[in-house]
Amino acid sequence: MIGLKDIFPANSQEEWSERLKKDLKADNLDLLDRYDPIEEIEYKCFGHSESSVQNTGSPGELPLTRGIRTSSNEWRNVSHIIVNNDKKSNEEALDALMKGADMICFTLAKETDLSELLKDIQLEYIHVAFIPSSVDQFKQIKKDIVNNNPLNTSLWLDLTSNEDGWESITKEDILNASVTQSNLFLVDGYMLRETGASAIQEILFALLTGHEYLIRLMKKGLTIDEASACIHFRNGIGSNYFIEIAKTRALKELWAKVVGSYHPEHYCSNTCSISAFTGNVNKSVKDPYTNLLRQTTEAMSAILGGIDNICVEPYDFNTSNQSVLAKRLGLNIPLILKEESYFNFVTDPMGGSHSLEDLTWKLAEKSWGLFSKLDKQGGIYSPNVAAQLRAMVQNTRKKRLNQIKDGEKILIGINKFNNPQEETNHFHPSTKYFEMNSLILERDLTEI
Repeated sequence: MIGLKDIFPANSQEEWSERLKKDLKADNLDLLDRYDPIEEIEYKCFGHSESSVQNTGSPGELPLTRGIRTSSNEWRNVSHIIVNNDKKSNEEALDALMKGADMICFTLAKETDLSELLKDIQLEYIHVAFIPSSVDQFKQIKKDIVNNNPLNTSLWLDLTSNEDGWESITKEDILNASVTQSNLFLVDGYMLRETGASAIQEILFALLTGHEYLIRLMKKGLTIDEASACIHFRNGIGSNYFIEIAKTRALKELWAKVVGSYHPEHYCSNTCSISAFTGNVNKSVKDPYTNLLRQTTEAMSAILGGIDNICVEPYDFNTSNQSVLAKRLGLNIPLILKEESYFNFVTDPMGGSHSLEDLTWKLAEKSWGLFSKLDKQGGIYSPNVAAQLRAMVQNTRKKRLNQIKDGEKILIGINKFNNPQEETNHFHPSTKYFEMNSLILERDLTEI
């Protein structure tokens, strides 16, 4: 032992506070207290072990706030392809794999020729996830592809708005012939985030949806271990750096709490599989290169939170004029964070930050309180619960728009320091998820 505690003696909270007052030239530390109007929580910008609210243990230990991995922080670099033409999408996938992607996510069209789409893609070496357009397509892909490649393929079927879809899915449609169970059902917090939801609302949605999926799967005869292995979470990534790190950690902790209440046989069943996707809420096409900094910090926060897969979408993927450069940069950002910044070397590098642990606890506490209340009222398929959640998100949406309009929040190129060079690109009209329109601040400021 090298005796670090002897070399660097611990200081009390009072000593830290006095030093902060001196450095900040302040009589008190109130200026380090923060209130987040979107999350509606108060938190401090510094922390100390004496005031720490919880002990999150070590990586690999319950409550799994720090994740289940103990030796590294590896993740997959995802290329997301919306399939409109099988041949072109296949070419796009092969090109992405040659440029640094090690996972492809296909959002499928209703009529998709899978043999054409997967031509020359060697599933034994890379991971592929399919987002099917129907339950019938889900069954076909499960039978023809996933059953033969359970380790390297996933199906992400979102049944949040399709409760009736459960009726035609049998236990045989779900279980693999082998002992390895694949992710099959998608809890899509990313799409809710794209409507303007807060981090707490995204966690709430994930817990309500994930728990309902568990119940439905166990009713079909699956064990809690088999049911848990079937569920995959897709998170959106916002620009509130520390909130986003804490959000991922809080979700892992709370999902372990949900699954643990059913007493799984296998310890790994307590963890959740998470993909993080950047979105369009805060992106600009009038000043496009400002998006690169946003995308980089968003990817950093997701990786530091401990996700399994990261997709940095091209900042113009939802526009009329997509560029090859934006697509390439989206792939390169996670590569740089891994190959040059070594973000994959340290397991949960944010663990031990008392202020972040406090922030994680506050997000988890508020999310769990809302989940406990709404789950008792019938869960995500209850019209009353869905209406309450929509009302929360719509309120947050208005707050986000008003913050930008009033200049309370600065987004370079959107409401401050506008690009003097005129850009002709524009975002597509709103899409809907959970009966709510998507939000893009630059596009939708005219709403208010």
